[in-house]
Amino acid sequence: MKKILMTSLFILLTTVIQAKDDGIECKEDGTQIELNRCAYDELQKADKELNRVYRELRKAKKESRLFLANLKKSQKAWLTFRDLELDAQFTCKSGNISECFGSIYPLSFNSAKTELTNQRIKTLKRLLYDTTL
Repeated sequence: MKKILMTSLFILLTTVIQAKDDGIECKEDGTQIELNRCAYDELQKADKELNRVYRELRKAKKESRLFLANLKKSQKAWLTFRDLELDAQFTCKSGNISECFGSIYPLSFNSAKTELTNQRIKTLKRLLYDTTL
């Protein structure tokens, strides 16, 4: 499993670095590298928003130690779920991500991770605006 993860990260980083080095802009109807870059950029935005909402929620509920303890456990469990969900979605029997998914892998992986992250953001926002907590 670690080999699959390391291969995946290598392919993802190589694609992102190549896109940045080439000065490629995000174009949704562009080349595969451009599409991969768009997906990476969207993931970065979602991750930034997730962290912002999580910090805001912790600040808003700072008076409730029990809530904060449970939120921390929940977030840790969600991160584990997210990673395992992605492992399941991108299972590669051979262990060679390029062989299994080709050049679309970074786009597919980052899009799936962004979707899961956006779902978590919605959940945290519901908690943030829930006045009964």
